[in-house]
Amino acid sequence: MAGLIAVLSCGLMGAGLGGCSRIMGPKPGGDPIPDYADGPAGLEALFSDILAAAKADDRARVHDLFQSLKLTRPELEQLFGTTRAGELAQPYEEMMATLIHRGAVEIVGVVYEKKYDTVEVIPVTLDLDPGDGGSISTSDGGVGGVRAEDVPLARALVHAPQLYAVRFKKAGAALGTRYDFMFFSGGKWRTGNQLGKLLAKRAQELHPAPPASAARPETRTEGPAARTPPSPAKRAP
Repeated sequence: MAGLIAVLSCGLMGAGLGGCSRIMGPKPGGDPIPDYADGPAGLEALFSDILAAAKADDRARVHDLFQSLKLTRPELEQLFGTTRAGELAQPYEEMMATLIHRGAVEIVGVVYEKKYDTVEVIPVTLDLDPGDGGSISTSDGGVGGVRAEDVPLARALVHAPQLYAVRFKKAGAALGTRYDFMFFSGGKWRTGNQLGKLLAKRAQELHPAPPASAARPETRTEGPAARTPPSPAKRAP
């Protein structure tokens, strides 16, 4: 009955609200996803198509393009190894479901509201030596570049491809809406989405940092229990 009501409502309201896709969400499975080249130009082309679809309020196309970024289980294992990939698989499925479904709808609204018209590709280099702080760099001079999650991510990767971040923004602006952990694998662009943040959170839980304002324990060197009572003064005979 609920499904029948939804269909009838869609039929009655569709003409005024732009059809069922606006009421019931995007319907995936449209045009095939193009083959985008490796390198910054290929990633920019992919996200330019996402931006164009968002501007056209084509949520189904945004949905399909986001879905094309999803890692397969073998790709996840190649990045993190079999054991850690098993631990990350379910959280990754959940965060990608959010990106593909709710994220596709939300970015359409954000693009309209913020008047985004530019795609910026940011190469990210993770180079950590064992037992060393290593180096992490981005091409945008640190403006929204290196993030706290980059260090635990770099340490967790058993295979480290060239990573990128992508930002939708208005021309001339420094910041916008950013997507992290992009890389090219097997002829396709993929994303680890927010796995870096998840790894950083787990690292913090295992090794919590002491509060920055914590005072050092006070060593009590004198007080009522430590003082020797003064000897009573002797009166002269």
